[in-house]
Order: sequence, then structure tokens, then C-alpha cells
Amino acid sequence: MNEQKIDELIDKALREEAQLPEGLGARLERHIDGLAASDRAEARRIPMRRRWLARFSVAASILLAIGTGIYFSGKENASKDTFSDPQEAALVASQALAFMSENLNKGLDNMQQAQKKVAEVNNVLDKQFK
Repeated sequence: MNEQKIDELIDKALREEAQLPEGLGARLERHIDGLAASDRAEARRIPMRRRWLARFSVAASILLAIGTGIYFSGKENASKDTFSDPQEAALVASQALAFMSENLNKGLDNMQQAQKKVAEVNNVLDKQFK
């Protein structure tokens, strides 16, 4: 189609007025108004839900904080002495420290041996790559 033919068709469509059936315009307006009103009502409901959700969340947080405070404040001091005799406590503490020191020294010895082996491997690799 050429441009002149397209322009003629557009002019013809614009000149002809499409007639709506009687009462259709009023019905469409009422329907559109009803949809707009329901959209406004729905828009009002959502923020109300969010406000209540926020209020319940704050209330739950406050109750949780109060409950936690009450729970921990009601507990007696958990760090009571396990020994009534100080000399016995010192003996057990020194035995525990000696045991820990012994195991720490074993671990350090193993680590030193591993470091020596790593150093040997690095020396071999350095010789091979030079």
C-alpha cells in the first residue's frame, strides 16, 4: 500500500463516528467507578495489615526481652566453688595445668618435626627448579 492510500483510510476512519449502543457509555462509567472504588478500598486494607503486623512484631520483641531477662535473673550464680578445701583445689588445678602442658608440648614437637620435613621438601624443590 502506498502512503496516500493509508492516509485515505485513516481519514475515513476518523470521519466515521462509531456509535455506541444506547446506555453502554453510562454502564461503562459505572463499572469503571466501581472498580476504582474497590481498588481504593483494597489499598486501604493493606497498610492497616502492615501496621498491625508491625505492632505485633514490636510487642513480641518486648515480651521476648522481658522473658529472657526474667529467665536469666532468676538463675543462681552458676560459678560456685567445687572444692571446699583451697589446698585440694590448688592440687587439682596444678594437675590439670600439668596435663595440658604435657599435651601442648607433644603437639609442638610434632609441629616442629613437620616443619623440618616441609623445609627439606622445599630445599629439594628449590634445587630441582634452579
